[in-house]
Amino acid sequence: EDHFIRGPSDQQGLLIHCQRVLQSVLRLHHKTPHLVADLRLGQSQWTISRLLRDHKSALAELIRCYKSGQHVWMVAFVFWRECGEPRYVGVEKAFCLCFTSSGRS
Repeated sequence: EDHFIRGPSDQQGLLIHCQRVLQSVLRLHHKTPHLVADLRLGQSQWTISRLLRDHKSALAELIRCYKSGQHVWMVAFVFWRECGEPRYVGVEKAFCLCFTSSGRS
């Protein structure tokens, strides 16, 4: 999932992007409980329960991760019933910040 953010400053654009990533992960978790396994922020791994308990630290870690050029991705599991026996399939979704721009021309 690529995000292009325009904000008052690059720092605020990064903050907006990080908030959107967290909201996207939490929205998916609330719609389909037990689907999201974890959020990987560079080298650190956050479980969904830890993310639910400590949004502020997760947001700070997410910002540090993007500033250091590391990758952010989510791992989820989908229960698949088609084509044979039902099974869980792992899905990874990367969140990429492609561009930030300040609102000033």
